Amino acid sequence: MELRELLRSIADGYDRELGRGQPAMRLLESASEHIADYVPVTHLAKGSTGVGGLPFVPWVAVFDPDETDTAQRGMYVVYLFAADGTRLYLSLNQGSDDLRNKRGKARNAALSVPQLLRTQASAIRDRLALSDQTGWLDGIDLRAPRDKQRPRNYEAGNIIAKAYDTKALPEDSKLRTDLDSFLDLYAVALDVRQQLALTEPGVIASPQRHPRTGRSEEFKPTDGRDYYVKIRARDERRSRKHVPLIAAFAEHLTDIGYKPSNQGIHPRDLTATKDGQHWLIEVKVVRRGDGQQASREAVAQLLEYRRFCYPDEDQLHVRMLAVFSESIGPAFVAHLESLSIASMWAQEKRWLGSPSALAAGLCS
Repeated sequence: MELRELLRSIADGYDRELGRGQPAMRLLESASEHIADYVPVTHLAKGSTGVGGLPFVPWVAVFDPDETDTAQRGMYVVYLFAADGTRLYLSLNQGSDDLRNKRGKARNAALSVPQLLRTQASAIRDRLALSDQTGWLDGIDLRAPRDKQRPRNYEAGNIIAKAYDTKALPEDSKLRTDLDSFLDLYAVALDVRQQLALTEPGVIASPQRHPRTGRSEEFKPTDGRDYYVKIRARDERRSRKHVPLIAAFAEHLTDIGYKPSNQGIHPRDLTATKDGQHWLIEVKVVRRGDGQQASREAVAQLLEYRRFCYPDEDQLHVRMLAVFSESIGPAFVAHLESLSIASMWAQEKRWLGSPSALAAGLCS
């Protein structure tokens, strides 16, 4: 199902009085399946199901799992359907539940939750410098009864939004472009919020969940055996987006006849075998489009793991592959090729790759 059809069907068909058996409710409950092709493999998608009664404002959201997996806390991108069915908003929004226990840390503890949300939204929006974007909205009107707190919090939590007339939704390609823009903005906004939390105490009341890079403990192995023993015991903190990316690529490998494995191979992410070939695979989430950092990490780890995780006589027969959540750019692809490292990346649920990856039959 195309995104346009999904959104239009929900907008046209949703009615709180019809109960959970209505077609629109079934679409909301299965939204993650319907928009999978529009969402990066590193992100989660969900539709509203309601706790207790059905929601006045149904939604379909996309979450960065390092930040949140629910619309009740953290920051996320969401389609919000106005209660009267006439408007649809694509919104960069914030959850409210975690603010209820954090009000005392705000600059003004007397502020209500909607006021805290508006304060945060305004501060983040100002730092994003979106004045050159036409058609983007600071405020949204969900047209729900004013005594319903959840819709009021969605309105207050809006950082930036685009509005659509549900009777005249744009073409699917335009909806995809808009969603991609908001997902890019999402990544930037998470960093902006973290900077504000550090530089302007009191403005940001929401707890910070976005992963931060800490200093590693001393690690100086004397030989290969020492390396393997110590690294097995080391606790590595990884992004929650890392696991679904590995799973998605392993599924692709299986589909093209390879036998992937991630069992008993720590610290390696993945290995794959086919017709006598053995591939050592490192999987990287590209953050904020930083292909340089992602490729640096992949090169270092692939060379390190090939050196220490295989007997000397086998190392020349191990082929290396770096897999990324998005393109790292032609220059870094060529750089990896010069080091005999093939590379691949996810693009709209397809797996594209470098010349050596293509020659090996690894690409979609």
